[in-house]
Amino acid sequence: AHLTAVAFIDACTLEIERNKKLLVGKAAGMWPWMKLERWLLDYQNLKGIRRAARGMSRRHPAIAPLGHFFRDFEAGCANYQKAEQWFLSFYPELILACQKFVKEHPLSKATGL
Repeated sequence: AHLTAVAFIDACTLEIERNKKLLVGKAAGMWPWMKLERWLLDYQNLKGIRRAARGMSRRHPAIAPLGHFFRDFEAGCANYQKAEQWFLSFYPELILACQKFVKEHPLSKATGL
């Protein structure tokens, strides 16, 4: 069955909320705000992606160029299409890495998640 973006985001939010005990450090502190702001909705458009990229680049100097990467993107432009294809090819790897992280997390092992 095909989920709408909102239904998918609600499912993700519920899953994070169920497992929030696995969040530590900054992630634990950011989660209440991220949930309240429904941050995943921002990722469905370029404006939200730009905003997230700018924020991440300010917080993490190693990825500072990310803040500029999406600045000149427009939906449908060649660079946007290349980035979209890269992400789609990378997404399965991202999901596997997230699943591995949860499985190997000390709290996950301790609670039998």
